[in-house]
Amino acid sequence: MDLELESYVAQILKDIRERGIEAVREYSRKFDGYDGEFLVREEEFEEAERLIPEEDKQVIARTIERVREYHEKQLENDKLYIKNASLYGIIYKPIRRIGIYVPGGKPLPSTLIMVGVPAKIAGVKEIVVTTPP
Repeated sequence: MDLELESYVAQILKDIRERGIEAVREYSRKFDGYDGEFLVREEEFEEAERLIPEEDKQVIARTIERVREYHEKQLENDKLYIKNASLYGIIYKPIRRIGIYVPGGKPLPSTLIMVGVPAKIAGVKEIVVTTPP
């Protein structure tokens, strides 16, 4: 990786850690020309859902169900063994929080489905979704 670029990105990340959302807003204006809101209100989700044709909603629901069924079969049980008074094995625990980036351009609900559904099945408590404006 280009060290100059790496240093530039490190400075941006440091600035965001220190100044939070205000720094994010500045970089969003600078790099993306975006000066709007970052969080989507519940009403906006509801309005967007009303705009989706019923046939598309059914396709999305079937896709979610298929992905859910597939990934539920992949869930592993903890494996614990006792030998010579020692306990050893594998304990599976979900990650507490994940971020999902859904690329811009043509809307791809499949990106969200293919990452979000397995995360929910695995027990991830907090899922944050980001997408370009």
